[in-house]
Amino acid sequence: MKVQWDESYSVGVREMDKQHQRLFEIINEYADALEQNHAPETLMELLNQLKDFTHWHFNEEEKYFRVFRYVDADVHIMTHAKLIDRIFEYIEKIKSGETIADQEIVTFLNSWLTYHIKGTDKQYMECFNQNGLV
Repeated sequence: MKVQWDESYSVGVREMDKQHQRLFEIINEYADALEQNHAPETLMELLNQLKDFTHWHFNEEEKYFRVFRYVDADVHIMTHAKLIDRIFEYIEKIKSGETIADQEIVTFLNSWLTYHIKGTDKQYMECFNQNGLV
């Protein structure tokens, strides 16, 4: 199951929208690799790429939270930490040889990202826009 970017995901900040689009691309690349039965090393490489990019993206958002004194920053940052932890859990399970249903990771990531962007991230839109970030 792949999720395609459309304007309903826009948070009204070009920089964040581009980063969110990249997150979707990496998840979709992972889904494609699963469908095409790529080697476990390829899948692990994509998960690590997702982990690294997600971590970087969250740092970017959180930087603006601090600069703009975003009121809901603490709760938002906790949701970020939970996702990073979950990605680490998947990576560790795979490294240890534990079997994970192929689509479990893709389904989880797509649902999490959709909910997070359309719900939690859209809440910072006004704050970011008022501070000149569009």
